[in-house]
Formats: sequence, C-alpha cells, structure tokens
Amino acid sequence: MNSDAKTHLSVAQKRQAVEEGLKPFLPDDYLQDILEFWELHYSHEPAFVLQRFLNEICTTATLKSQRSQMLQSVLLALSARERDNQLASKKTKPGKPILRHAESLDMPTRFKGDEHAQALMQCFTALSQRLFKTAPAQIDRSLRLYLMDTIPKLKMASDSIHALRLWTGTDMEAPPSSLLTIEDMQQVINLIYSALCEYVGPVKADRQLSMAVKFLEENHPEWPIRQLL
Repeated sequence: MNSDAKTHLSVAQKRQAVEEGLKPFLPDDYLQDILEFWELHYSHEPAFVLQRFLNEICTTATLKSQRSQMLQSVLLALSARERDNQLASKKTKPGKPILRHAESLDMPTRFKGDEHAQALMQCFTALSQRLFKTAPAQIDRSLRLYLMDTIPKLKMASDSIHALRLWTGTDMEAPPSSLLTIEDMQQVINLIYSALCEYVGPVKADRQLSMAVKFLEENHPEWPIRQLL
C-alpha cells in the first residue's frame, strides 16, 4: 500500500526499512544483492507490490515458508519510518497539522468527525469489507483469526488495537473514527492485503485489490480512496 504521498519517504529511507525488515531472514551478502535488486526494480513502486518482490527473491523452500513473516517485517519497518517522518514534521512545523482538514493540532492525524474524516472512514470500511468478501468462504475464518493475531503487533494505540480486534472478529462495522488515525487504517489495509496474499496467492490478491479499488472509485468518486493505499 502506498502511503509515500503522505509521508514522503525517500528511496534511502525505504531501502533502510526493507533492509531492516529482511535482515533477520537473509545472510548479509545475499541481502545486499537483494537491496540492489529492490532499488533497481521496486524502489518507486507502491508498498502493495512487496509481495511480488518477495515472490521473486524467495527461491528456496525455507525462504518461501518465511515469506509471510518477511512481508510483515518489512511493512512494520516502513510504518516505523513513516511515523518517524510525521514526528519530525510536527517538531519542525509545530503549528501545522499533517492533515489539511484535521480539527485538533495536538492530534493532527486523529479524526473527530469532519467531512474528510468521515469520507476516509467510509473508504476504510468499504474497502476492508470488500476485501473480506473476496476471500473464499472456507478461509474467511482463518483470515479473520490471522488479523486478530497480527493486529496487536502493529504500532498503534492500545485502544485502537482493541477496537480493531473486536471488529475483525465480529460483523460489526468499523471502529469509531475517533479511535483511528489514517496511518492505522493504512496498516490494516496492508495487513488484509498481505493476509490475502498468503491465503489466495499474490496474483489473486493483486487482482482483488485492484477490482475493489476500481469499484469504489467508480461508485464513490468523491471518496479519497487512494489515501489508504
């Protein structure tokens, strides 16, 4: 999922995150070759193609079995870099909110019900539910259990984690917008996508994500759907 437009990660920062995420899984000499390959072919691609990148580099049975953990490790490292950028932006521009329509300066990325926030929450709810529905019925429960188990590992407030785990385990609508930041939403969409990659394969997951985004853009052109990717 591509959140670079909001956080402006440089190629160097993204490379550092990819290196940090893959370091526990790859020997140093191979890792450097992989980083050069990533920089040449994937450094300017959105984050949701990471699964495709990992498919290319995981050529052994051992690496293939660790692909899901590798994806989560890289996504978490990227999210950490994005949060570092946002904190640095707050320090250098203390009076300027990160989101143009944010209501509270002390909580610039947490929403309180304005029209922009409501549109983002509608996007998040619709996109996540549409991705859930694309999963075959027989793996729906496995998908939700995977999310409930993995959400606590994301870097977000404890109340957001609690609400999101409750949401994924039930048929309730998305948590109140006051509990979620746009970064929280991005992380969860990333997580749903990576889970789909694990359960239905990256080709089907890419297609399902593209179809879901296209459907929502055609039916709700006023929604800022791309801000969640």
